[in-house]
Formats: sequence, structure tokens, C-alpha cells
Amino acid sequence: MERRITESCDNHDRQQAEMKTDRESAPTLCSLFTIDYTKGDRGGNEICVRVTHTAQPMDLHRFWDDVITSSSNLTRLRNEATALRSHQEFQRSQLTELASTGFETWAKESFEIATKFAYQNGKLSGAPKAGNRNCTTVTSAPKLPIGYVVVAKHIADRRMILTDTAWRIC
Repeated sequence: MERRITESCDNHDRQQAEMKTDRESAPTLCSLFTIDYTKGDRGGNEICVRVTHTAQPMDLHRFWDDVITSSSNLTRLRNEATALRSHQEFQRSQLTELASTGFETWAKESFEIATKFAYQNGKLSGAPKAGNRNCTTVTSAPKLPIGYVVVAKHIADRRMILTDTAWRIC
């Protein structure tokens, strides 16, 4: 079965990308095309996964949104961002991505992250939403691979710091 990941061209994904900086929206700018997703997975909105075997299924896009903004409490998010800024790995001198300030470069970075990690080079296992309103009723949704959540959190933290720092220099 051929699995192809492509830059998304549908209006939904373009609107979502315009509402965020590209450094925040890696899966938004990609769609997976397979025999199960002949029209693409709409930036992760049509592929259902679980964080643990007993967790409620969710779409991949929601998973990434939740990793980036795990709370709607703005004070908590601000405190988390402040704490992240104090990590050695997130000091400006360690953020080599800041050498490029163009939107095109940021989009390519995000596409590469989505392709290689979010979609696991097209090998990420998920269950199609298949017409269900959301993923909560898709009982066949598989668990994300071991280590996926930890690495996703690290990627999201770095992208959040990059976004904040990039806005400061633009």
C-alpha cells in the first residue's frame, strides 16, 4: 500500500495555518494520503489515535493541539512558557532554527517535522474517522507508538519557544 504525505492544499488547512504561526502548526500543513485516506486526512483531523490503550480516541490534529496548549488557563500557559525559557536547551544560542526568519523556511521545517515524526514517515498507525462525528466512537483507534508522546512534547515545547522568540525578533 502506498502511503504519501503531501503539503496540504485544502482551504481548511490554509485557514488554520493563517490563524497560527507556522512554527506552531506542523501537522496542520500536511495531509496523509493512503488507501484509507484517499482525499487526505485533513491535517490529522481524520486519523484517530489513542495516547494509552485505555485513553479515549482522539484525532491526531487534536493530540498535537493538546500537546502545544495543554490548558486553556492563560496564567498556567504563561507560567509554563516562562519555565521553558529557563531550560538550557531553549536558550537563544541553542535555537539554531532562528538563523532563518522567512515564513517559507519555517513552513519547510514544520513539514519536515510532520512528515518524519508526526506521521512517522507515513508509517503512523491510526484508524480512519470514517464518517464519525469525532474519534471518540472509533474503537479501533490504536495507541501511539512507545516514546511518541514524550518526543512530541519536546518538539512542541521547542516550537513554542521558537514561535515566541521569532515574534520577538520579527
